[in-house]
Amino acid sequence: MNGVIGSLELMQLDGAEDDIELYRQTAADSAQNMMGIVNGILTLTELQAGRISVQSETFSLRHLLFQVRSAFEPQARGKSLTLSVELDESLPDSLQGDGLKLRQCMDCLIDNAIKFTKSGSIRIRVSGQCIDAQQVRLLVDVIDTGIGFTRLDEETLYANFYQVDGSMTREYGGLGIGLAICRQLIELQGGRLSHQSEPGSGSQFRLSLNVLRGTAPVA
Repeated sequence: MNGVIGSLELMQLDGAEDDIELYRQTAADSAQNMMGIVNGILTLTELQAGRISVQSETFSLRHLLFQVRSAFEPQARGKSLTLSVELDESLPDSLQGDGLKLRQCMDCLIDNAIKFTKSGSIRIRVSGQCIDAQQVRLLVDVIDTGIGFTRLDEETLYANFYQVDGSMTREYGGLGIGLAICRQLIELQGGRLSHQSEPGSGSQFRLSLNVLRGTAPVA
């Protein structure tokens, strides 16, 4: 909110014409961040109240990955990071499950990876196996070359409104609720969120989830 108000006030000052685009972009970015925080709090509140249910619909795995890559490529490019998507081609494209919540969790993990990575790469690796004629075990790994975290930090990694280092709130922004929401959404679908990391050597988060084969081709 301070970013929005401050930028609007600066735009009204005499001589602000030369920097008007910078102020406009700052206000827009601040408003977008504020909306993300509000939506995060609302989602967390709904989860805690048990008002979010799992939907089951047919979705295209490849189209979902295309949407994810298209959404985050500009953000990664802006930080000179390499963003890659690796898909096990043996996996069926047509799947049945809650594609919207799967996308929401992937968005959270990728956004965090980009946020906490200053140089290097972000890899999105999708693999898994067909359990039987109906079920598919889906594994989604988000691997970064970012700042990482310690084993001590792991104790509070998924806590609500917590970041592993208080200074991160100032440097990277956010309220520290993304991973808490992500884990609860995955567990709501019967899946699991795990991780491994070393300080200064990056992190890897794995989303593990059973979904069904799609019953019809996806257009």
